[in-house]
Amino acid sequence: MMFASPRHPVLRVLRALVFATVCVVLSAGGHAFAGGGSVPPGILGAGALVAMVLAYALSGREPRIEVLLTASIGTQALLHELFARTATSSAEQLAHGAHTDHGHLGIGIGMALVHTASAEP
Repeated sequence: MMFASPRHPVLRVLRALVFATVCVVLSAGGHAFAGGGSVPPGILGAGALVAMVLAYALSGREPRIEVLLTASIGTQALLHELFARTATSSAEQLAHGAHTDHGHLGIGIGMALVHTASAEP
């Protein structure tokens, strides 16, 4: 068998790619759905790269559920910050021509619950 070990680099990259894709799609979709505006494609790619590096680093051994949840929630929070600081909402663009600035790390309870629920493996 070509990929007999779960630690094989190709399998680790594939798992990391799935993790990063799910994290970025959930974060960007939730961000846009909540009225945060569109996220530039370059920022989506940067977020995916960061998530993929984190996932690849964690995929060298069988992680416990606590590690997976912490990594998922942490990645969601980082992506939320990244998207909130770089996204533009169409209403704000029309009114001010400026980027959205939510202040942040002031994640409200609703946002925290959404990120926690979406981080479950």
